[in-house]
Amino acid sequence: MAIVYNIAKGVLNSIPVIATKVATFIVLLFTLGLVIGYSLGITGRPPTYVIIPVIALVVMWYKLDEGFLIFILLSILAFLFPDILAL
Repeated sequence: MAIVYNIAKGVLNSIPVIATKVATFIVLLFTLGLVIGYSLGITGRPPTYVIIPVIALVVMWYKLDEGFLIFILLSILAFLFPDILAL
């Protein structure tokens, strides 16, 4: 019975930590969206830049790490070479 109690106590203690990590990640995504949307509006870049997070989310659905890496790489590529997405 002590084993079940220790497992339950560990799970209850880890819930706030996990919720904090998830909330921090969501705030990071909203902040990136705000910055990217603001920069698109100010610089007059085409709205095809919006496809970058969509591609990353599709990959993140299956593999979180690879999706985030693709998001960062596509963002860097788009801002270094903006002519690629200018349609």
